Amino acid sequence: MIMPMAARTTDKARISELRRIFQKLYPNATRAEISTFFLWLQDNSPDLLPPPTDGDSYPQLSSELEGLFDKQPPRPATKSKSKKR
Repeated sequence: MIMPMAARTTDKARISELRRIFQKLYPNATRAEISTFFLWLQDNSPDLLPPPTDGDSYPQLSSELEGLFDKQPPRPATKSKSKKR
């Protein structure tokens, strides 16, 4: 389906604003922060959520934020084992 020009421009502006806010709130984001951001959007800016696909906006949100977060959550620091003499 091809969207009219005005709808594409509006959607592009929405995504741009969405990405700007995400980067401001989560400058070193991992995939885990997407769910936190999703909940924040529901309470603070539901108009920025993507239209639901199959009743769920979350997968589309994740797609629209692609490239702004690490794919893997950071690994917990491990203690180095020092040998006692």
